[in-house]
Amino acid sequence: MVEMVRRIVKDKELDDIDNICIYYVGFLEHKKFTKINVQTCEGVKSFLYPHCKPIKYNVTHPNNHKPNIYLCGHKAFTNFELALEYSLKFNCYIKFGKDVTHILPAPKKFCVMTVYSKLCYVKNWNSYHIWKTVWSNCDNYCYYYKKFAHTKKRYLDEINYYRKSVGNSALVLYIKLVILAQKRADLMAKYGYLMPDPRKYYDELIASSEYGHGIYLIKILYDDAWFHNSNFNRISAKKREMARLLSSNQKHIGIGIAKKGKTVYVCIKFTPKLI
Repeated sequence: MVEMVRRIVKDKELDDIDNICIYYVGFLEHKKFTKINVQTCEGVKSFLYPHCKPIKYNVTHPNNHKPNIYLCGHKAFTNFELALEYSLKFNCYIKFGKDVTHILPAPKKFCVMTVYSKLCYVKNWNSYHIWKTVWSNCDNYCYYYKKFAHTKKRYLDEINYYRKSVGNSALVLYIKLVILAQKRADLMAKYGYLMPDPRKYYDELIASSEYGHGIYLIKILYDDAWFHNSNFNRISAKKREMARLLSSNQKHIGIGIAKKGKTVYVCIKFTPKLI
């Protein structure tokens, strides 16, 4: 192992070894590769200088209070396994940790558009741990995959996690609402702007996002409603759409997503509007 580390440092001309670590992917025996699953990598300094204390870094959750981001080549991932797979395929290093989060846009840059205003990512631990549970293993590829099939499921899961956190039961997909929501999303993508349904028989929430920022859509909408008034079951004609979606009198939901260029349009239909 020591010789391998020395060879890597020499071949790659790595001067700053304080922030370099080795990750054990697996081992090769009788021409058969066996992958092992470990959550840490070990700093190379202890291999080169025996007097240095070994240091291990958690690679699966390197950032406790921020989304975990991994850079490999020119791609960014929010899941280590996906980054590792890409690294092995294209022979590139994986970068992670605080320095990587500084490379990416600040959280305020993650924004979505609603019919009322532009809403941006804000820090809220109440929603962040739920967002992380739902999205930690999904990157941009996962977000766009098969016409947003994974994203629709994750949106529903995230909404239901938020409902559970305020003591309300989970919503159930209703095929009629799914069809109506997808038609509305397709129509918005066709014309390139947010278009509320004029019929208003079913309640709805519509929004758009760019560059894959839709991963944060439900969290952003939840935070906006939460900071306005966290009592989602209150009786009020001024409740935000997200607050109505999370209220106890909602039972069914339909989610539609469509894309035009860099913009993704989302329509969420739910049961008739109630205060």
